[in-house]
Order: sequence, then C-alpha cells, then structure tokens
Amino acid sequence: MTRAPCHAVPRVRPGRAGRQPGGHALPGADTVISVVVEATVGATRDNQLRSAAGVLRAYGYQLITQLWSRTSEFGPPPRPAGVRAYTLGNFSDLQRAQLVARGMQMLDEGSTDRLEPAAAETARLQVQHLYQRRHRRLGFVAPGTADEAAVAERLVEIDKAAAELGIGPVEVQVLNPANRRAATVRDWWELGVTAVIAFDDDTAATVAGAALRAGLSIPADLAVIGHGDSTTAEVFHPSLTSIRIDDHRMGEHLAAVILSRLQGRPLPPPPRAIATVAARESTMIARA
Repeated sequence: MTRAPCHAVPRVRPGRAGRQPGGHALPGADTVISVVVEATVGATRDNQLRSAAGVLRAYGYQLITQLWSRTSEFGPPPRPAGVRAYTLGNFSDLQRAQLVARGMQMLDEGSTDRLEPAAAETARLQVQHLYQRRHRRLGFVAPGTADEAAVAERLVEIDKAAAELGIGPVEVQVLNPANRRAATVRDWWELGVTAVIAFDDDTAATVAGAALRAGLSIPADLAVIGHGDSTTAEVFHPSLTSIRIDDHRMGEHLAAVILSRLQGRPLPPPPRAIATVAARESTMIARA
C-alpha cells in the first residue's frame, strides 16, 4: 500500500476515489475530512482550502469545511459522525477548548507559522518595498476588528524590519468606526509620514480613501501598501500595491499537514518564499 509522504505532497493526478494513477490503493479511501474555519475566512483562505481539497482528493479523501464565527453566541458546529475533524483559524482559547471538546484537533497545534506565511517574511517585504522608494517615515494601520495577536505579531516584525534599515519608529493607528479617518490620515501626513503599511487590503483601501477625502494625493503625498492581493487592491483607484500570497502552495502545504496528522507523523516545515510584492499605483518615490 502506498503511503503518503510526511514532508511533501507528491505531484499526482486525481484518479478514481481512493486510487492513485496506476491502480494502487491509497490510505483512507472514501474518508471524509472536516475542517472548521472562521466564518470570515476570506478569499485567501478559501483558495488555500480549494487547493488542499484537490490534493487530498487524489489521495482518496474528501475535504469539507464548516464555518464558525468568532463572534457567534452559539457553540461550535458538531463533528460529523465517523469523520476526522480538525480546526483552523484565529479562535480564542475558550473557543479552541470548545472545539477540542467536540472531538476536533487543531491543525496548527504545536507549530509556529506552519499554516500562514511567516509574519517576518511579509513584514520585511512591505518595509523594504517602501524603503526602496525612499520612504523613511512609515505608519502601520489595522482594523479594530482584526485579531489582536495577529496585529501584534505583524507590528513586531514591521518594527524589526524597519530597525534593520535604520528607520523608525513606525507610527501605529487602529481604525474603528468612530475614527475621524480623513483627519487622522492628514495628521499623520503633517507629522511626516509618507507611507502606510496596512494590515490587509480593505484597510489599505480605507486609508487611501480617507487620504483622498483629506485632499491628499495617492501616492504623491502618501503611499499605501496592503496585504493579501485581493480584488479590492486591483480595482481600487489608484490601484493598491499589496503582498501576494501563493495560495496554491499554501493549499498544498495544508494538505501535507492534514496527511501528516492522519498518519501521526511529524508536521512538514512551512514553505519558504511564499509571498511577493504586487506593485501597483499606490506606491512610488516619496516627495522630496
């Protein structure tokens, strides 16, 4: 019987369920795997899950996803009978305990940055991109709804990357509905901030829109770089520079992690060089 590798997902073409091309039976034929993810999963995670499902299908597994909102007043979804169930997402400690009590295993348990691009990699790309365009006074902005731990981790890495280049400190702002956003952005600009690193593309669009309403020009007065390379980054005017994640490779890695969990083997190391800069109109050489 062919065994799935523990450190990589082989390049196999999907054949019949539970069969590898060539007729050899694969482990876990006709087995259903459930993964509980956040209801606000977003396009990036959705693409990764779709890629993982394709790989697992070649091994005879069917991947299904169940959604659970971090703000839901109700408990986690039930684990389907006879199904291997896992969970993935920025759930609170209480929610993670509830999921475990339902018989679900954390895919990222005992690991660091295995199922997300390393914060250090993406932060360094954002800072270096702006530095190469002569920006020396940077701001960082995150939405008030973002996971606090994820925001803190990203900020630590941004500060570290800026310090390595001899610039900083980075000005920090959290955008809440009550913020006078246009005034806040203009205040930043008057302090000498010439470029803003956004937690995600939606936040980048909010900052760019606020800057335009404040009478500033993007990118002549204020450059903006987002994260996630979403459709928003492409269609916003001016178009937004963003960090592009290789969702297909991350999906393959997610499948490899699931296969390792199924076999009780060590988890594979996270892929390297998974992020690149998608340069667009919102970044350019800073004003003199």
